[in-house]
Amino acid sequence: MTDRIPHIFIAYARRDKAALTELSTHLQFLQRRKMCTIFYDGEIKPGERWDKRLKDELHKATIFVLLVSADFLNSDYVNDVELPKILNKEKQGTAKVLPVILKKCLWKYSEISELQVIMDGGKPIGQTGGFGEAADAIANVVTEYNQAIKDELAVTELKKKQAEEQKRKTEQEKKERLQKEKERKKRKAEEAARRRAADPFHDLMVPIKGGTFQMGDEHGDLWKKWKDCRPLHPVTVKGFHLCQYPVTQAQWRKVMGSDPPELGFKGCDDCPVESVSWDDVQEFLKKLNAKTGERYRLPSEAEWEFAARGGTKSKGYEYAGSNDVEKVAWYWKNSGDKKLYGDWDLGKILINNCRTHPVSQKAANELGLYDMSGNVWEWCEDVWHGDYKGAPDDGRAWVEGGEKGRRRVVRGGSWIRDVRYCRCAFRYRVNQDIRNDRIGFRLAR
Repeated sequence: MTDRIPHIFIAYARRDKAALTELSTHLQFLQRRKMCTIFYDGEIKPGERWDKRLKDELHKATIFVLLVSADFLNSDYVNDVELPKILNKEKQGTAKVLPVILKKCLWKYSEISELQVIMDGGKPIGQTGGFGEAADAIANVVTEYNQAIKDELAVTELKKKQAEEQKRKTEQEKKERLQKEKERKKRKAEEAARRRAADPFHDLMVPIKGGTFQMGDEHGDLWKKWKDCRPLHPVTVKGFHLCQYPVTQAQWRKVMGSDPPELGFKGCDDCPVESVSWDDVQEFLKKLNAKTGERYRLPSEAEWEFAARGGTKSKGYEYAGSNDVEKVAWYWKNSGDKKLYGDWDLGKILINNCRTHPVSQKAANELGLYDMSGNVWEWCEDVWHGDYKGAPDDGRAWVEGGEKGRRRVVRGGSWIRDVRYCRCAFRYRVNQDIRNDRIGFRLAR
């Protein structure tokens, strides 16, 4: 720990060697007690580089004792090498300089005059208490220096302890925070697991990014007949979620406890549930939301068409996911035991065992939604209106006016209908209390 105690450098003239010996004898006691280290050029060992050692000692010294005499003041080495470095360190505040006046001389006319000499009035040491008093004065400075170091170490140690305590506190707070976050995530995961257990639709809801599209259709001879799909108009839909496929028979039973009383195609868990009226669906939604704590609902007509067309990823297909209806839809020609041809014929349909089919067997559309065209009609929230005049342009369900309380909108076509009904833009109306084996529904949120 010698680097933490004062380093005394004694500067003197060769002719004052006796004074050096006398003073250093007094100071050796301080060095023996490890209160300081003492250096003068006599400490340099034979073979050691003299100039390098002096340079190193001048650099590390914190107390300089100057043995001042006429010989000291006249020394070229003292004036040219040692004294400038010593006084520079004193100005910088990195060392204390203690002049000891050995003999009467002209020291008051030198740079030393600006320093506080050890003896009162700058009297020569021979006219005062001698080297013992000078050594005592130097010892006082050493003691003050050591006390300052001790205080500094105490402050450093205190800061270290405070830093360690703060670090410990911070680490503990971080640990507690991480533990709380871990517990929060665990609770969230458990809650999600509970919801999934009670909610057969949790992982099936597809996020639909909002956007603007042209709703309806007014081009071609087909649409001259169906004026209810006009006028073509822009609608901006907000983001929402839509189920990948229509609600299945198994999903209906999980929520309601049993099949619909008039279910047409029983025993096919993965087939769309059908023979449910719009009013029946409202009861289903109440029970489902009570069980899950979610806000499931029917899509608005605008949301349904936006999603069927592929939303912001739309490629402009006529049907939901393709211009080839066979790829994406179950309809009257392909929903039976064999492929049918020609014009729509109910007799052929009945003989051919046409029916609903398990969901997701046809190709999905651009958003990953299945059976938006064909299989079963899907209830929408909207009241039926004969055309789009006055319809909302923000994607909301149109629930005022029209045939409120009587008929609601259905979309998508079904297993028993012609291809025209499978078009993304096609809309139809059904009494909201009607149950038949062509109508099901899909959940939105």
